[in-house]
Amino acid sequence: MATAVTIALAIAVSPLVASITGLHRPGILTVLIASSSAAIVLPILGPGERDDALIVTIAWVSIADVVTVLAVPFVLSTGGFGRALAGSVLVVAGAIVAGVVLHRVIELSSIKQLRDESHHLAWALDLRFSLLVLFTLSWIAERFDLSALLAGFSVGIMVSLLGEPRRVASQLIGLGEGFFVPLFFVVLGARIDLRALVHSRDDMLLFASLAVATTLVPLAAAAIVRLPYTSGLLAAAETGVPSAVASLGLATNVLRPGQAAAIVGAAMLSLVATSVGAIRLGANPRLNRRARPAEE
Repeated sequence: MATAVTIALAIAVSPLVASITGLHRPGILTVLIASSSAAIVLPILGPGERDDALIVTIAWVSIADVVTVLAVPFVLSTGGFGRALAGSVLVVAGAIVAGVVLHRVIELSSIKQLRDESHHLAWALDLRFSLLVLFTLSWIAERFDLSALLAGFSVGIMVSLLGEPRRVASQLIGLGEGFFVPLFFVVLGARIDLRALVHSRDDMLLFASLAVATTLVPLAAAAIVRLPYTSGLLAAAETGVPSAVASLGLATNVLRPGQAAAIVGAAMLSLVATSVGAIRLGANPRLNRRARPAEE
């Protein structure tokens, strides 16, 4: 319900934002306003006991993140809905096929022995296969003018469904957080034109409008579904989807440099609201129960 309310509010607000900012792409604005970031919120909450409000907040943030990630190729597509749909289906189907094949193959005794040897001799065969699938699906996504974010998400689901051992997931997360994610943001930061932002009235309005909307809409959604306001502040966190929109929008000329800078700037500003929510959450013991140590 929280995700549905957020999307509904974003759809209602996006035409207004489009009319005052010059970005006449309500679909893009809806995705930006409705998105959230599980990669930001989950580490903030950390492990431990959680009450019902926190559990719902985690589900809300995760679902909103998934839905908006899947929507990015369609709202930014320059080749039409059919081309975006075909590319998305190919990417998702490729991940499913790879996951099914791998799930069947790893049950073979010879493959189990090979994986054990790989683990002890540091061959990292599982990681190499996962990266091969990732790069292949990313290539398919690029051929259809889609975001590699969809390929990464699909491979992540594939790895998650494979289950134990979890070392592949840990290796991919480490590789992503230690190399690919910083590299992506460095490249994106080098491409962002802040001068174009400050020299355009419409782009400054876009920055301000998105900064306000991405905070007020989650707060309104939280109030409507009767969640604490801290849930709305946490759900305001945005990084991946706005960055992907800005990167792909610049590459396909759907966005001007100033508009891309406004989108990324508003996303960074949303982290301020999330930080306030995290501070308030930490100050409320009832909303921030942690698991007691075993000695207790």
